[in-house]
Amino acid sequence: MGLVPISRFLQQLNEGLVDLRFYGVNPRTVRAIAQALMYNPSVHTLDLSGNWLSDEAAYYLAELLLRENVALRRLAMRGCKLSARAAAMLAEGVELNHSLQELDLADNELGDDGVKAMQSDGYCGCLC
Repeated sequence: MGLVPISRFLQQLNEGLVDLRFYGVNPRTVRAIAQALMYNPSVHTLDLSGNWLSDEAAYYLAELLLRENVALRRLAMRGCKLSARAAAMLAEGVELNHSLQELDLADNELGDDGVKAMQSDGYCGCLC
């Protein structure tokens, strides 16, 4: 893949929508994306659907959601093979985030524990 995902990401940073669906994004890439978005108030939608992410990627995104200056209103991770542990980590970030309106975790491997983790924080914008 080389630098193609990074160049696409950089092009979309000022557009408000970062769409990396089915792009072969891995947890290490998610870490870089999360770090970049911590200082970018213009991105309101991040779509990582269809990438096989892990608990490690969920950790980086949860850390991103804990930041006050993050402008994300929609985070889509449909079909990313996320586990209940990943949902629990994201729930922690979502609980304290005031801008996120929709979190799409449909078609993952959350199980009952993952869905409960999202519901226990009172978050209503989760599509599990």
